Amino acid sequence: MFCKGIGISFGGEAKDAARRAAIRALAQNPKPGFAFLFSSISYNQPDLFETIRQELGNIPVFGTTSPTIITNLGLACHWVLLVLITTDGLEFSIQAGKCKENPSEVARYLCNRTCMKIPLFPGTSLPAFC
Repeated sequence: MFCKGIGISFGGEAKDAARRAAIRALAQNPKPGFAFLFSSISYNQPDLFETIRQELGNIPVFGTTSPTIITNLGLACHWVLLVLITTDGLEFSIQAGKCKENPSEVARYLCNRTCMKIPLFPGTSLPAFC
């Protein structure tokens, strides 16, 4: 089973935007296993992450920031996007690497690290978030 919840909010203070995104995502997936958080760099990041952690409880939260987001509503500079994931029977491996001057090298490095942890058999697929 794979269950997701997606919440997005625009504008306001970091705590309010984070809370709105969490409420919207939790309405679709009330018991997430982990979360991906993407947000505008214009928000106070400690306030944003603290609010997300309060709303979600003690689940792993991974994320990044960006100056803008493009949606079907157009370009936005103050935004929070929260993706909640719940899975049964799927295993996740999280790896990190520094990109430096060559992004393709870090991708190769991360795939090799992940493949060493997960035994792959013929016909097995390896989905990834990058």
